[in-house]
Amino acid sequence: MWAPGSFKRAFTLIELLVVVAIITLLVGILMPSLAKAKQLAKDVQCGVQLRNIGLAWQTYLTDSNETFPPWTKNMWWFYGGKEPAIATNPLWVLQYRPLNPYIGMEIKSQPVAEVFRCPVQREIPNVTNGYSVFDYYGNSYMLTSMLLYNYDPNAADLGVSRINHIGDIKIDPARMVLAGDCQWYYAVENAQWDANFHNRQDKMNIVYLDGHEKFTQIIRGKAQTAEYSFYTIEDTGP
Repeated sequence: MWAPGSFKRAFTLIELLVVVAIITLLVGILMPSLAKAKQLAKDVQCGVQLRNIGLAWQTYLTDSNETFPPWTKNMWWFYGGKEPAIATNPLWVLQYRPLNPYIGMEIKSQPVAEVFRCPVQREIPNVTNGYSVFDYYGNSYMLTSMLLYNYDPNAADLGVSRINHIGDIKIDPARMVLAGDCQWYYAVENAQWDANFHNRQDKMNIVYLDGHEKFTQIIRGKAQTAEYSFYTIEDTGP
């Protein structure tokens, strides 16, 4: 016989179903917010990495008489990052990555250089052969190639190694793109190779020549705006 007050009422099936429905509804409401927060965290991480790369370039330039390395063998990809990478054709791949010592890495000694890996990077269709950009090039962040030599429109061979002193750059350093998420360059140069990592209205993390970083919308087909500017083959003016 039950003692008075000892009976404990259990949940009915209807009540359990109502609780489950409420929990499911809350999860459905929260999941998009959690996904956005996760994406934002990756965007921020990418920006921090680019800021560190920008600082490394400033140190490199200080040690190199404010002169960028010579244009050679796709330096815009191979200035820093993982070595070796999948793209290892010696005819167009550098085996020496000049920025690595300035990012806290010994040359060739570390198999993975995470600071050069965008957390949301992916492949370039018809270019990286199904591999992610980082796996293929060892680097997710493309340098402004025109910084690597003094542009000469009359040169017979643009592949001739030349150098570019920082004093030769006429564009405001606060607007001059140093490097950024692949494919910021193709947002201006070649739409068919588009591989926008962040997929937010063509917004990309960019580090500028003065060292600051910004999540910036690159307007397709334009080389200069109030937000950014960079040299291209076709247009080297500010």
